[in-house]
Amino acid sequence: MYKIVLDKNSSTTIRTCSIGCGNGIYDCLWLSSIMKEFPNIKVRHSGVDIDSQACAVARKNFSALGIESKVLCQDFEEGLEEEQFDVIVSVSSFYYFQSPENILEICKKLISPKG
Repeated sequence: MYKIVLDKNSSTTIRTCSIGCGNGIYDCLWLSSIMKEFPNIKVRHSGVDIDSQACAVARKNFSALGIESKVLCQDFEEGLEEEQFDVIVSVSSFYYFQSPENILEICKKLISPKG
């Protein structure tokens, strides 16, 4: 997936968003993989989850890996700032949403043209 979005020699910033990031452990895995394979890429990550305890742990996990992150403790359907992302993921959380179609519509608005 990363090779589709990223150029190995690029020195750019990639903006990522995780829907239902939980404690951030899965995000740490795929984000650290990007950071290792593409050392010139700067990752700016946003995680969203409704569980405040999980958000607190996610902040610590991201910080420990040196991942620039913003963790929002809110329902994804409440909306995010007018931000655009190059990659949006949902690991083990999509089935919790009452209206997955609504989530996809929100993602369509948030994904960048190169995403």
